[in-house]
Amino acid sequence: MSEDQHPQPRSPAAPTFGAADLLLLGVAAIWGLNTPLIKLSLADLHPLAFNSIRFALATLVSWAMLLVSRLPRGIQRRDILPLAALGCLGHAFYQVLFISGTARTSAANVAVLLGALPVYVALLAAFSRVERVTARTWVGIVLAFGGILTVMGGGGGGGSLTGDLMIFLGNSATAVYTLLSTRYLRRYPPLVYSTWTMTLGTPVLLLVSAPALAAQDWSAVAPRAWLAIVYSAVFALGVGYAVWNLALQRIGSVRTVIYNNVSPLLGVLFSALLLGDPIGARYLLGTLLVVGGVLLASLPGSAWRWLRVRPGRRAPAVSPAPGVSPAPGGAASLGTPEATAAPTAKGHTGGD
Repeated sequence: MSEDQHPQPRSPAAPTFGAADLLLLGVAAIWGLNTPLIKLSLADLHPLAFNSIRFALATLVSWAMLLVSRLPRGIQRRDILPLAALGCLGHAFYQVLFISGTARTSAANVAVLLGALPVYVALLAAFSRVERVTARTWVGIVLAFGGILTVMGGGGGGGSLTGDLMIFLGNSATAVYTLLSTRYLRRYPPLVYSTWTMTLGTPVLLLVSAPALAAQDWSAVAPRAWLAIVYSAVFALGVGYAVWNLALQRIGSVRTVIYNNVSPLLGVLFSALLLGDPIGARYLLGTLLVVGGVLLASLPGSAWRWLRVRPGRRAPAVSPAPGVSPAPGGAASLGTPEATAAPTAKGHTGGD
């Protein structure tokens, strides 16, 4: 078997806090606000109508970013069908489950369940032998799934087991998508890959959403719903995907997924402020179990040392990934071809 077919685990680079980390914190805040804004919009829009419009707009935003970059825009003919299948799985199928689940459960539940994504990926990576999983990671997986079970159906007002299960299944689809994407992220820069998978998945999403689009009463849509569509498409999907995939190649998947833990905490806060979602003891316990479990499963020994770096003490230099030109401040340029550096299996998005 070739390395393409069985990607080998990579050792994490010696970390240092830089521009990529700051960008990820910004994206975590964007995703934390995204879910309650979507909930507010669904008062005026059918879930599938909302999602198809925002995803089509996000695809256009992704193409605009690609066109202004210096990246090659084409893909090989042999990859069209595989990328179309991945686009249907990771975008169309996931988006249908995500928006349908969000419409049926509380925004706070959605935030916490999406925050467990790195654990889904770690579990699948272990069974597929893409990555070696330590005993500490298994403990983290157990803790996080205990938190998921605690939150599901009991996270406060508006919670629904059906909606929670849809989010759970959508996260599972995203985890599979993430693992299968590794091969193609060896061939294409992240922005090229995400743009093409979004483009190939959007027609399927529009087809599924066609009845909802036809039945939607567009005169009843308030301005706030249109603003939420723009926010979600441009920032949560367009900018969020670009920054996330850039970070995967610049600082690695292990450090990148750590920032996925910030989104559920902010999502809970924004949901309480904007929607009045109640937060009880059971919900807080589930949130702590998910965040603690994901941290335990995601952080290797070297990352724990990174957390203990003292102010004023110079951190070790980070060697750029093969094919990536270092940019000022430690971040890779969006215009730099980075196809030769492949992330390991834990990366993708949450709260989108």
